Amino acid sequence: MKKNIWKRLISFALTLVLVMVSLLSNFVLEASAVNTTETRENYTFTLLDVDVTSDREFPNITDRINMFLLEKLDVTTGKFSVTVQIRGTSGFNNVWPAFEIEGNFSVKSCSEALDETIIVTSKTFTVTTDPFFYPYLPYKVSAKLRVTRSAMDHRGNATCSTEDTCIVCGNSYKGKH
Repeated sequence: MKKNIWKRLISFALTLVLVMVSLLSNFVLEASAVNTTETRENYTFTLLDVDVTSDREFPNITDRINMFLLEKLDVTTGKFSVTVQIRGTSGFNNVWPAFEIEGNFSVKSCSEALDETIIVTSKTFTVTTDPFFYPYLPYKVSAKLRVTRSAMDHRGNATCSTEDTCIVCGNSYKGKH
């Protein structure tokens, strides 16, 4: 009789562990929202939307964003690159797809505020490591971003009598008297 009780307890414990493991992978996929805004050198980049273009209709993946990272920023040319990573479907063993997307924004003088919405598109992807994305190959990822910067004073070494190039916007300016 005692052996029977121990067998039942062990069976129950193993079942409980299996249920918890299966729920854990769902919990990982439904992780809380990530930061989709990044500020660097007075410019704020906000990820508004992510879209995937494929021959097949692709489900909305904006709620599956795992990471948004501003990789490169050149404020004098307006060139930037961001990485957007999407939560996949394979749990802990998953190599989640990450897309580096490059774009440009309008370069304005520091004395003018900037508020621009940009749509940038990645290259075409023909391979994937995640089974969720496989049926949609080939596909492109588009990101809708908002780039903002408030008007501000130029930065550099200009004086009231000597001109300099602003290190933020690249325009020439004279310092205040």
